[in-house]
Amino acid sequence: MKMSQQYRINLLCKTNNIKVSRLERELSFSQNYLTKPRKQSYPADKLDMIAVFFGVPIYYLIYGNDKEEITKNFKTLKKLREEGTV
Repeated sequence: MKMSQQYRINLLCKTNNIKVSRLERELSFSQNYLTKPRKQSYPADKLDMIAVFFGVPIYYLIYGNDKEEITKNFKTLKKLREEGTV
């Protein structure tokens, strides 16, 4: 099962006994920024702030704990770099 970024953020909040609304205030995000439905990923700068707040690697928020998916994404990035696309 693939977890969304929103799900992982909610899981971190729950695990650390912090309400999402408090996280939004602590990081100066707008109200409901983390709770409203999203079609796209969160911007990298916001994910970085959340990762630092919880002390987790940013790749956890981006890719989750699925090692196979992380490896797949790194291989794709490596291929794009070799092709000169990135």
